[in-house]
Amino acid sequence: MEEYKEEKIKGCYRFCPCPSYDIRGTEEWLTDMASKGYHLEKKGIVLGSLFCFIKGEKKEVRYRLQATGWRDEPEDEVQEVSREYGWEYVDIRGDFYIWRTEDASARELITDSTVHAAAVEVLQKQQRNSIIWTIIEGVFFLILTRFSFLTLPICFGTWRVLLIGACLLYMLIKDIRKVKTIGKIKKQLLLGETPKPTYPWREKKGWYHIKNVAENVIWIVVVLLIVQGSLRLEGIGRKRQRYRLLL
Repeated sequence: MEEYKEEKIKGCYRFCPCPSYDIRGTEEWLTDMASKGYHLEKKGIVLGSLFCFIKGEKKEVRYRLQATGWRDEPEDEVQEVSREYGWEYVDIRGDFYIWRTEDASARELITDSTVHAAAVEVLQKQQRNSIIWTIIEGVFFLILTRFSFLTLPICFGTWRVLLIGACLLYMLIKDIRKVKTIGKIKKQLLLGETPKPTYPWREKKGWYHIKNVAENVIWIVVVLLIVQGSLRLEGIGRKRQRYRLLL
């Protein structure tokens, strides 16, 4: 298979309009970009959502996502065998490898959907662990609020406390939805079906980008508020210590 050259004559960056676990949606989007002459650069994914494309000829390219199953990179032997069958490893996004081929006669990368489903199940377990940690963080936050019901609002402000709590709740709901979606993908693979897109990226990609930007801005604000509140809490502690020394 002809590999894409590293020379960048013309290129562009695009945010992926669907979640990292949306297997079919990501494949369709990358294939659509290739048909317009934009091909994903090897190791060209930045921060999981920003994709670097190289401008070239318009081609029919098939992209496939494969669950990593705890591995950071596919083994060299796996990449070599895949090249023999016409598939090129491109990059990793989240918990999925990204492969591509422009050979229309190349067989499917994943011929055993059961094996793929098993790898997706590992991903599902990871997300369940993430839910457990989010619940632990929420419980710790509630305990902290309960036993510091005077100090915490003074340091952080009542609205800041409510905002942090709302963000933790949103994170929990988002993780639960992600686990349910991954579970549906696993069931489709076990039935030998091609996973369906989990998000209508063609119709709502603009809304998806706006939502992601809003989420990132809110999380930056929350982190800054936590830092500010921690500094205030530290200041209160120092004042108390000085007061005790004076006594």
